[in-house]
Amino acid sequence: MRSSDVQVKNRDLVYYERYLRIQRERARRLVREDLIEEHRLKPLGHHSDALARLAFILGNGPHAGKYAIRVVEPFKAYKIVSFSGVRGVPPTTVDETTYASPDEAYHAIFLRRLADITR
Repeated sequence: MRSSDVQVKNRDLVYYERYLRIQRERARRLVREDLIEEHRLKPLGHHSDALARLAFILGNGPHAGKYAIRVVEPFKAYKIVSFSGVRGVPPTTVDETTYASPDEAYHAIFLRRLADITR
């Protein structure tokens, strides 16, 4: 690999990090209590324009560290896991909280993503 190829890849990473930082700032400005409540009531499906924008920004980004739902017991128990971003490395359980429905787990992921952008 040539030195110029490495420089281009590094520059791409710099711009990607800048893009993610700008998106996090944009998401912080969009957060409102009514949007959080709207998501709690209906975590999946059609949302208002403001919530759809916020959810898109929160769900965008690198695969490593993304949250997902693991079914512990079908229709009864769900946990949140986080992807490693490395092929062959399984997701890790985020905490020991168990959710009774997928909707509760999806909303918990939404709240975690909101907490992540405020750090």
